[in-house]
Amino acid sequence: MPRNSSRSPENDPAALLGMELARVRIEAGHPVQAAFAVVLGYERTVISKAESGDRPPTDVVFTAWMDACGIAGTERAMLERQLTLARNARGAVPGWFTWWIDVEKQADSIRIWCPLVIPGLLQVEEYIRAIYLLTGVDEDEADEKVAARIERQAILGGDDPVHLTVLIEESVLHRLIGTVEILVKQLESLIVMSRRRNITIQIVRGPGAVPGLNGAFDIASGPGIPDTMRRDAVEDQTTDNRELVRTMAAIFERIRGHALNVEDSRAATVEAINRWKSEQ
Repeated sequence: MPRNSSRSPENDPAALLGMELARVRIEAGHPVQAAFAVVLGYERTVISKAESGDRPPTDVVFTAWMDACGIAGTERAMLERQLTLARNARGAVPGWFTWWIDVEKQADSIRIWCPLVIPGLLQVEEYIRAIYLLTGVDEDEADEKVAARIERQAILGGDDPVHLTVLIEESVLHRLIGTVEILVKQLESLIVMSRRRNITIQIVRGPGAVPGLNGAFDIASGPGIPDTMRRDAVEDQTTDNRELVRTMAAIFERIRGHALNVEDSRAATVEAINRWKSEQ
């Protein structure tokens, strides 16, 4: 089987997974990639890239692959673990972002300021995908990135969820991402999320400039970590520098001084929903 010479199963988890996927395909009686792609209902490139290690399969493709090959039980669980390792190694989540994800998981509170889009921890799947497609990634890579972002949102649930305080600039409610249907679903989800006991969402409304318009940032706090700040950039900047984090925390409070209260923020969001629905 042709394989990218820069990838080796000995040192590349994605290549090792690809070798195993090819094995189970062939052993299940599907010797030709193109024919197997027809069985799964995908392009042949989805199969070839998965088996070469260039792109691990999405959850949907992986499930269809396992079902078509009759893989279950211990062997399926082993391949699922290899899939997780392959994705981590490949970088569906960029390496420079992994520090922040670890911080998120340890935090008991996170403060977020977003002047351009709905923050990632509150994005619905369709909204996430629309954002990634706008950056030029293809459908398969977008699926991987969507799955990674949805996985991050697990910290909002469970028995001890993180407390989230989110400030969103009002123009975000009126910025079309994807389709009107996608944006309406996203805004309706905001209303639902704002009623959770651990989530506070406030809309920042003002006639002019407010502090923080130069970029989004998050601040995470918890008993086992130093206060840590992530700031949007080409490669997001994450730091636990005490003075810088304190400065950004002060800016967060200044921004919050321009925010509507929780009930008025919901009303502003409903107003935006009704406006978008009137355009459907």
